[in-house]
Amino acid sequence: MGKICVLLIDDQEIQHQKVEFYCSKLGYEFYGIKENFEKIHQFIEEYEPDIILQDINLNYEVDGISLAKNINESFNTPIIFTTSHKSPEMIKKASGANPSGYLVKPFEMHNLSATIELAMINLKKQFSRKAQPPRPAEEEKRTKAFFVKSH
Repeated sequence: MGKICVLLIDDQEIQHQKVEFYCSKLGYEFYGIKENFEKIHQFIEEYEPDIILQDINLNYEVDGISLAKNINESFNTPIIFTTSHKSPEMIKKASGANPSGYLVKPFEMHNLSATIELAMINLKKQFSRKAQPPRPAEEEKRTKAFFVKSH
């Protein structure tokens, strides 16, 4: 795998500058969308990002959680939410979009790096599990068996 390609979906210019700086330091390729959210699908198809960083509160007709659900219907690209919301209620609501991570703003470069790297590792594991042939029924039974040894 070459450079990790990161797409940021956020309507705040300051966030774009910060994440673009972090990505350049980390050796990631960076793309950002601040507006024209209706063209996100077209953008994802064209640039094929490895990971999407997305704000939950977008100045758009739908919120970031709904937008993430919509993206997940068409693409298998991990989405990491970036938000200033840290309440358990918001985290629970965000979990409905099946994100690969949740970064609370403001975050530091090492937080971004660790979250992206873990999301990419988990994506690779997911694909490698799907690529493995199914086990024969007997092998499956042995794997699920529970043994107790008594003295």
